[in-house]
Amino acid sequence: MNIEQDQAKQVIVGNGFFKLGEFEKAIDIYTKIIDQLESKYQNIEQNDNENNNDDENKDEVKMMRLDENDRKELTRLYTNRSICYHKLKNYKLSLNDANKAIEYDLNNTKAYYRSGYANYMLDNYLDALTTLKKCDETITIGCLLYTSDAADEE
Repeated sequence: MNIEQDQAKQVIVGNGFFKLGEFEKAIDIYTKIIDQLESKYQNIEQNDNENNNDDENKDEVKMMRLDENDRKELTRLYTNRSICYHKLKNYKLSLNDANKAIEYDLNNTKAYYRSGYANYMLDNYLDALTTLKKCDETITIGCLLYTSDAADEE
C-alpha cells in the first residue's frame, strides 16, 4: 500500500470518528495526515531559506510548488479539522484551519463559510461579514461555472 492509499484510508477513519461525534480522534487523524503532506514540502522550504530567497514571496513560491492533488487534499483536511474544532466550540482553532484551507484554495466555499462563522462566534463581526460575502461570491462563481459547463455539454 502506498502513502496516498494509506492517507485515503485514514481520512475515511477520521470522517467516521467525526460522524460518531469523536471530534478529538478525528482531529488527531487529520493532523497526522496534514503533517505528512506538509512535510513533503519542508525540504524545499529549507533549501529556499538556505539560498536566502526573498521572504516576501516565500508562501507564494511554496504554493506554486504544491502538487495539485496535495493542495486539494490539504484544503479538504483543513476544512474537516476546522469543523471538528467548531463542534468542540474552539472557534479560534476553527478559524485558523478555515483560513489555512483558504490559502490552499481561494475558491473553497466551505472554508469561507467556516471562517466567517468562526469570526462571528469570536465577535469579529466585520471580518465575519467580509468573509461571508466572499463565500457568497464563490457560490455565485461556482454556479456560473456549472451553468457554463452544462451549456457546453448540450
